[in-house]
Parts: sequence; C-alpha cells; structure tokens
Amino acid sequence: MVVIHRKLTVPFTYIATDYEFEGPIPGLHSMLSFGSVAVAENGEFLGEFKGVLERLEGAESDPTTMNFWRRYHHRAILVTGGADSDLV
Repeated sequence: MVVIHRKLTVPFTYIATDYEFEGPIPGLHSMLSFGSVAVAENGEFLGEFKGVLERLEGAESDPTTMNFWRRYHHRAILVTGGADSDLV
C-alpha cells in the first residue's frame, strides 16, 4: 500500500505480462502474442488482456524455438488462437 500525504492510501495493483515469440532476435523473428493480467493487492482479479499479432513481413522462424512450439502444440494453439497453422 502506498501512503500519499499521510492520510490517503492507494492500494497496489499488480500486473503480470507474458510475451511469446518465434525466435530470440527482435525484427528477425516475430512476436506472436502478449497478454497481461491485473490483480489487486488483496488478490482480487481485476482484468486481463490478450493480443495476437501478425508476423513481420520477411521474418524468419528460429528452428530451436519452432521445435518448442511443435513439442507443445497445445500451447501454440492457445498463443495464436489457432490462427497460425504453421506453428502447430
């Protein structure tokens, strides 16, 4: 809890964000999706957001990263909303 002017208190909001990529190098590899969740100081769920992105034109797929997505294809479907068939 943050105390402002010794009388007014403002509760903390915690925000966790996760990103998924098709490789380790920005620009050469695309970001696939990102999502955030907000939780109040008392543990109350406040909201969430998810964005699925289009691949960068000319971007490559890192072989090691793509092996991960093939091994965990159920996660790839969740990450892309099923929209990206060559991930799965």
